[in-house]
Amino acid sequence: MSEQRAVPVARQIMQRHVQSFSGDAPIRDALRALLKSGHSGAPVLDAEGQVMGVLSEHDVLRAQAEAAYEGTPAGSVADYMTRDVECVTPEEDLFRLVERITGGGHRRLLVTEAGRPVGIISRRDLMKALAALEGKSRPESTYDAIARQRD
Repeated sequence: MSEQRAVPVARQIMQRHVQSFSGDAPIRDALRALLKSGHSGAPVLDAEGQVMGVLSEHDVLRAQAEAAYEGTPAGSVADYMTRDVECVTPEEDLFRLVERITGGGHRRLLVTEAGRPVGIISRRDLMKALAALEGKSRPESTYDAIARQRD
């Protein structure tokens, strides 16, 4: 008899604290904020809190390269952000999330409700969720049983 696996959904996997930027924020401030937080990107929101893009390390590098001779990046976050944002619903299941992140080459997926970010999922978050699912669903192998008895 096979064990029924409960496949987690985005709401269970996502990080709930989402750093974000406004489109009119200076790019140099966003650069500093990303460096300080250690995040590789963050959503860009309009005045109503709706997602209008994402600012990634790639975007910031482009801004820095353009400003290399000026000493500091100039312009707003909206000038450099990526407008093609991969958003998912809180109820999207783990396997669909993996398909979307690997198929699109994205480093993160925004979890949104009514156009507003409620969470973010990184590649690492998906790796952890898959590892946890594998650990719950995989029957103990003969090798595992032997190793456990030796310990």
